Amino acid sequence: MNKIFFQLVCIIFFVSCSQRSDNKNKIEESADTITIASKSDDDPKSQNNKQTELPEVNEEFNSFLENFKKSELPIEIKGCSGGYTGDLMFDGNRFEQFIDLDAYSYIQIPSSGNFITVISLGIADCLYPIVNTYKLNGDKIDQKIVSIGYCGSDCGYTCEEYLTIKNNYSIYVADTISSSECDSLGSIIPETTKNYIIYKEGKILDNGKIKLSEEIKKEL
Repeated sequence: MNKIFFQLVCIIFFVSCSQRSDNKNKIEESADTITIASKSDDDPKSQNNKQTELPEVNEEFNSFLENFKKSELPIEIKGCSGGYTGDLMFDGNRFEQFIDLDAYSYIQIPSSGNFITVISLGIADCLYPIVNTYKLNGDKIDQKIVSIGYCGSDCGYTCEEYLTIKNNYSIYVADTISSSECDSLGSIIPETTKNYIIYKEGKILDNGKIKLSEEIKKEL
């Protein structure tokens, strides 16, 4: 009887020790998992990778954008009609890393990709649109003067500048021109009158580049 009792005690002791060992291993494995996860979060390389995914904040670029009112597409601009006044006149020095031409700030329009698009108005006989695109941190992607530029005030010469950017980011820019010869008194000679359009077509691409065709002439 004592022998049987002794054997039972030994079996119970062995089972108990085995269960404690298994529980200890599970706890250690769990602790290792937690430690590994914690090290991953604290790893400087991991943090650096996360930071590079976000655009660098550029306060000066934000100050630049504050001068452009937000607008929806489509837009139309008639540069010879007047009535366009921006919040700020750029002189080629202030904010020169963002725009290096003399121009008025005008509007910011939606973009087709992960970039920012603004339109300024350059100064000549008629105001001419300048389209600029930037990365989110302010680095310039592209800049294009979107104008034909033949308008002037000579005798017998009239012109209308026109730009539209549609919802699909396509661009159409044109000068509608009437050209006539004048006599010595400054009067138009009717039979010399010619009416035509000079235009370009293009698009703001998904990568922020601005594409424009060569000039095309169409008789009216």
